[in-house]
Amino acid sequence: LLSFLTNYPSIKDILLFPLLKHLYFLIPFFFLMLYDLLQESANQILSLSTKTLEEMKSDTLAGPLYIGTGQTDNLKEVVKMMKLFQERYPHIQFHLLSGDKETLLKQLESGILDFGLFIRDYDHNLYEGIPLKSTNSLGILVFKDHPFASKKIIKANDLKEEKIMVARQAMQDQEIPDFIEHKQIVAVFDLPENAKIMVKEKLGIALIPDTCYQDPDLKFIPLENMPLYHWHLIWKKKASSLLQKKFIEILKSEY
Repeated sequence: LLSFLTNYPSIKDILLFPLLKHLYFLIPFFFLMLYDLLQESANQILSLSTKTLEEMKSDTLAGPLYIGTGQTDNLKEVVKMMKLFQERYPHIQFHLLSGDKETLLKQLESGILDFGLFIRDYDHNLYEGIPLKSTNSLGILVFKDHPFASKKIIKANDLKEEKIMVARQAMQDQEIPDFIEHKQIVAVFDLPENAKIMVKEKLGIALIPDTCYQDPDLKFIPLENMPLYHWHLIWKKKASSLLQKKFIEILKSEY
């Protein structure tokens, strides 16, 4: 290309001048992207440094344990393990962090999180884990005066004409049932709390697991013939800290 442009200088002017002009305006965007990447890396390094320093403060088993989870009320089993562990090692401090699946997996991989609580299966090549007893079913969330509110079960045919809101994570994981058409989807949400508001405002009905929806104005109805979701508490293979190893011992002794 360089040889071609050297031999044909007129073409060089025609091609390079507009390109350089556009690059000039794009430079600030490149710097912004670079800044965001550096800021994210710096935050991760700072979090890991703080975590390591806290673990080194005492010769006894002490320090923080970080557990990541999505928004759910299915924490009873994990909290029982936390309580048991804290009774044995009273200088332990637990941190529960919330986020979506992608964010939590990144934090788990980078070491910011020690453990992650997930409603779906995980990559067994990268992580170890234990299946919890807790399960959830998939269904719909409707306002209390919706015609479906009197039903005990929802069949696929019931939803043909309905406007439906779905979770972004379910779309990314391709977990939207085949009988729901794309044209029916009127909104996509990340947080269940946002789904509740949209249902209350009657934008549509929400496709959602039966968790954290204790609300007198709303009703959850399970879908017919849908598999149950199983919860898993997972961690990176070859746990690095003594705190992680001790907590894993507690988990394995109870399950």
